[in-house]
Amino acid sequence: MIMASIVSAKRDAAKVNEGDWVRLHLEDDPDKDAFLRTLGHTDAFRDALARRVGKIAQNYGGNASRIPTAVARAVDIDLYSTLLFKDIRGLEDEQGQPIDFERFCDLIRQPDYLPLFNLCVAAVASIGQMQDEAKETAAKN
Repeated sequence: MIMASIVSAKRDAAKVNEGDWVRLHLEDDPDKDAFLRTLGHTDAFRDALARRVGKIAQNYGGNASRIPTAVARAVDIDLYSTLLFKDIRGLEDEQGQPIDFERFCDLIRQPDYLPLFNLCVAAVASIGQMQDEAKETAAKN
């Protein structure tokens, strides 16, 4: 029987808390792509999210599942942009002008840029996770 390696279920907690640059995969060419500097899902983020959702849920009979999607999304965007997202590079607007971090945080609040926000959330989830190559190496050993 071949056994599973525990390495594939391990995360780099230091990277989660200190952050890293993550490619957003907006373009096929990594030399033309945007990169987000972000922390991972930290305990402080999860605690803040739970507090905020709990407080808002009071307006809906204490039931968080009754919070409207738009309200929940606004909470998510606020907490991600203030607690986890740290910087952006390689992103430009329709006129070819670079987008700085402040403008990026404003843009992801707009409904048209929900796909960009979703890519950023996926980037956060990837922080501290083993890369596929490392998992393959662990599997071979």
